Amino acid sequence: MLHEETLLVLMGMVRDVIKTEAAAADRAVEAEMDWQSEGVSVPHGLEARMSYMAGRQRFVGCFLNGKLVVNGRHFTTLSQAASALAVNRMGRSPNLNGWAYWQVRLPGTDQWIPMAALKKSGRRTGLDASRKCGTGL
Repeated sequence: MLHEETLLVLMGMVRDVIKTEAAAADRAVEAEMDWQSEGVSVPHGLEARMSYMAGRQRFVGCFLNGKLVVNGRHFTTLSQAASALAVNRMGRSPNLNGWAYWQVRLPGTDQWIPMAALKKSGRRTGLDASRKCGTGL
């Protein structure tokens, strides 16, 4: 009987640990993480855009939870997004330096800043993302 009681207590402890870890994972998913790369930090919710082939191809997206999200696709890097979305004259996906193509809208303004300029200055785009994705694209 002692072994059964000990086993039940241990099972209850394991169940509690699993619940605690699941709750922590849920909170992490709900957290609004900034996108960060090479010294640049972009607040969660800021809008992004890219133009390719002299504007014949345009893409808009948002920085959400540490990713660039465009048309429902999630990208970790700007280059990954640029290369996956753009199509060259040969109908292929080119290998692009995303820093050269992507721009971000500064919080609370209509001003778009090239990501390459932010990388060069190594700065954060702003303290708050007062204009969230989807509001005035």
